[in-house]
Amino acid sequence: MGEVYRARDPRIGREVAIKILPGYWSRDAERLRRFEQEARAAGTLNHPALLTIYDVGEQDGTPYLVSELLEGETLRTRLRAGAVSPRRVIDHAIQIAHGLAAAHEKGVVHRDIKPENIFITKDGRVKILDFGLAKLQGTSSDNASTEPGAVMGTAGYMSPEQVRGEEVDQRSDIFSFGAVLYECLLGKAPFKRDSSIETMNAILTDDPPAITYPPLARVVSRCLEKHREARYQSAADLAFHLEEITEIPTSAPHAARGGRMSRPILAVMLVIVVAVIAAILFLNRRPTAASIHSIAVLPFENATGRGDLEYVSDGFSEELIDKLSELPGVRIIARTTAFTFKNKPLNLRTIAHDLDVDAVVVGKLTMRDNRAVLQADLVDVKTGSELWGARYDDVLGSGFRMQDRVAGDIGRRLGAHWNVETTREASTRNRPAYDEYLRGRYDLNQRTYASLESAAGHFRNAIKLDPDFAAAYAGLADTYLTLTGNQTVTNREEMERSASDAIEKALALAPDLAEAHASRGSLEQHRWNLRDADAEFRRAIAINPNLATARHWLSNDYRARGDYQNARRQSQDARRLDPLSPMVWSVGAMDAFDSGDDDAARAEAAEALAIAPGFSFAKFVGGVVAMDSRDFVQAENLFRQSTEKPILAYLGEAALANLYGRTGRIDAANAIIERLQHSQGKQYVSPVLLSYAYAGVGKNTEAIEWLKRGVDQRDLITGFLFRSRMLGDLTKDSRYQALIRSIDAQFRQQESHP
Repeated sequence: MGEVYRARDPRIGREVAIKILPGYWSRDAERLRRFEQEARAAGTLNHPALLTIYDVGEQDGTPYLVSELLEGETLRTRLRAGAVSPRRVIDHAIQIAHGLAAAHEKGVVHRDIKPENIFITKDGRVKILDFGLAKLQGTSSDNASTEPGAVMGTAGYMSPEQVRGEEVDQRSDIFSFGAVLYECLLGKAPFKRDSSIETMNAILTDDPPAITYPPLARVVSRCLEKHREARYQSAADLAFHLEEITEIPTSAPHAARGGRMSRPILAVMLVIVVAVIAAILFLNRRPTAASIHSIAVLPFENATGRGDLEYVSDGFSEELIDKLSELPGVRIIARTTAFTFKNKPLNLRTIAHDLDVDAVVVGKLTMRDNRAVLQADLVDVKTGSELWGARYDDVLGSGFRMQDRVAGDIGRRLGAHWNVETTREASTRNRPAYDEYLRGRYDLNQRTYASLESAAGHFRNAIKLDPDFAAAYAGLADTYLTLTGNQTVTNREEMERSASDAIEKALALAPDLAEAHASRGSLEQHRWNLRDADAEFRRAIAINPNLATARHWLSNDYRARGDYQNARRQSQDARRLDPLSPMVWSVGAMDAFDSGDDDAARAEAAEALAIAPGFSFAKFVGGVVAMDSRDFVQAENLFRQSTEKPILAYLGEAALANLYGRTGRIDAANAIIERLQHSQGKQYVSPVLLSYAYAGVGKNTEAIEWLKRGVDQRDLITGFLFRSRMLGDLTKDSRYQALIRSIDAQFRQQESHP
């Protein structure tokens, strides 16, 4: 639109193109609006595949636009010579896709992609022209519409939503791009009919003949999906898939067609085809995206070649699990289980069996310059087919934004009426703060004393960089609470106060942060305040039904009350969400053991050990079950192995003392008891462990004394074990039974007070 002149800028000796709107057009309000629109849209953009604008203005009432001078031809001119070679098509397509991605990133939707608006320079570079119909996000031009057929060729390249007069976004350009790509390959437009009305009707109802070359056919087909949700969700994703095509046909693809068959042969073939289709539909009923009710987000592959970025790929996976957990009606597998597949080959059959899920999200993180590039795919585990896939790229460190986009796109693909924007109050836009947060989550999940200390430092740094970062406060609280169970920590009360401060700050910033409510419940559990702990765990579950830790911790409340039926029910719910967590299986085994279900206890302890042969608590529980079955050799072996991890060393030591006492090795038992008492005050030794050790050698008075001390201190491990059958004959002592009645009275008193 307008007249274009070749000119020379004498100031810098550069040849330029000057586009003007002649007087008879400048009096046309619509043409003037479109000319100004082009200037505004193109003026905000800077990319090699987009026309560079140097200046805009008005001279003697004539609007003008100064741009770079292009020498070459439009794609329309090139197509008049016939179909373009596949290699050249892919090269042009990649450039166009990157240009569109740059425009879309700036909030500009072209709305008129067609061969006339694509220019090929003499040296093979591609330029996207004419942003006169562009939609600029955040301006009044958002309401400007395109009249079908007003611009020559437009009707054949409009998206279905444009034809229907609906609001459009970047996916409309992707449809138009697909139509152009199809025409480049076959030499004819996919929806071209005798009239504009027929052409637009074909866009809404018809599918063009398939292209014979599969890699290109898949790209074109996905671009031309009638429903925008089924297309590539970004031009960057489209460019990535084009760049992945390595095998390029030497001859031009063509539309699929077949020769004529005789009617008898055709009839027989038709019967066979119908029968085969019916069998496939019956035997292999593949779930659609709408029927996906359970998902596992597997650890994203760190393909950057940099080990120091492992925390980024892990962090992206973990954040995506958290965000998808808020999807209504979809079970999301917890991180503990999902990360057992880290650095393992993708075996969908194994995943389907072990996790009982409909689909998995897999991803790969790469780096280009200083940008993180994330490829994410939703895969049907039964058929291995891709239900959805997209590519995202952003400056490294803006992970919340990228995770929001991935989670939002998956949610929309599943048909969920869910707005991921509501989850952002817990997050940050401060990139260095988010980087510190990811490092903190990575260290927290290593669960060693050194890594927990490092995690606390990273979370504190994140908070310093963004004092309103609620998720960082929640992470810091989890770190402090985890540290309270470490034997090397002696300032447990100080840790709990710090955890409490962090929790309250997190909830003040994000009142509906499920993880913070679960952490507050855990803190109240540390204090033996079961009523308030219950309320917080249930609040967390109501906000996020997929939060396995809340259900797991709630089971411990029931356990403390001696209600093993409900404890096991909550453990089973936690196991559905976190089926490969050795801790969940181990606690479930203890609940089964203490409820008297020895068979279930053995089975669940064995499952915990099968999942994590090196998990110390699983070995401890396995030893308890083995000792109850009088398999003392196996019990001793497992107890010894459980002492290898410092965080549970004293648990294993106490168990060995009990075992030695019960099997007549009194001197060995007393030696351990002496070591445990000597460690008191220097490191954390739960009083219930000394009670357990003394019970083994028959010293019930000392055992009761240490148990009372644990109750008075509101000791966490005492709260978990004080009712356990593993205490043996001590549970028959009248003093023990009186102590249990006193504890139960305290719990009832909690319930009776508002």
